[in-house]
Amino acid sequence: VRLAKIYRGNKSDPISCSVSQFRLTEDPDESPDFDTLSYSWDTDGGERKNIKCNGRVLEIRQNLYDFLIRFRELNKDRHIWIDQLCIDQTNKEEQGFQVEIMGCIYNAADTVFVWFG
Repeated sequence: VRLAKIYRGNKSDPISCSVSQFRLTEDPDESPDFDTLSYSWDTDGGERKNIKCNGRVLEIRQNLYDFLIRFRELNKDRHIWIDQLCIDQTNKEEQGFQVEIMGCIYNAADTVFVWFG
């Protein structure tokens, strides 16, 4: 799976992250420490925000941006699985596979956040 590393910062710093691949195993000691997010996609075409991801500008929905502002820590980077960042949204085959393994991803997570905004 891919995980997003949300870089540390305060609420006024621009959001920056990187996405890298990790292997999930049945042994929790061998899997990475990470959290997951379940959230409303805000599909009504609302406002979008820009973040930097892997050095490039990426447009995300306002609801996700608001979560990242709250989730980000001041003194440490954090890994999180977020579908919009960790799944290639242009690849239907990958989307289908990721949906199939979402239960495994959520079970392997340290914390599952639910965000409605």
